[in-house]
Amino acid sequence: MAIFRNSAIVVLLCLVGLWYFGYFDKPEDTVAKFGDSVNSLDLDGILETLNPEETKQVRAVSNLLGTVSEAISGVNVVDTIVPLLPSLVGYVDENSDGSMPKLDFEFLHTDMNLLRTEATVEANVQFTDENGNTEEQACTIYLEKQDRKWYIMDMVDQ
Repeated sequence: MAIFRNSAIVVLLCLVGLWYFGYFDKPEDTVAKFGDSVNSLDLDGILETLNPEETKQVRAVSNLLGTVSEAISGVNVVDTIVPLLPSLVGYVDENSDGSMPKLDFEFLHTDMNLLRTEATVEANVQFTDENGNTEEQACTIYLEKQDRKWYIMDMVDQ
């Protein structure tokens, strides 16, 4: 009985360790979150799924522009305009109703290295516009795991 209990504790500790280091996280989940964020026009959600180094640069430039505009005009232009971007889409394209094409990923194949720190996801991406017209494009998505989280490093059309 003691051997069974000790074995169960060891197995439980192994599972907790694997969970903590993100062994059960899938790169496809990050790609799906990216698609959901694009569909809901959630800029922060999009940036959370992308390469952290590039995200830091985007945020730094955004903060700099906001600070400069606030010093000059008293209004932080970045904080004012970014939330309005989804509604401005209709003004850019007069034939648009202001909605963006919806993304839907169909995952075909995923490869990971032995340490599960790099992954390649092959997928079909379906774009659906406001009229229901669809277009499909095959792509390869490259991801890296950093700090126990998957990030999209690059997307390449096939």
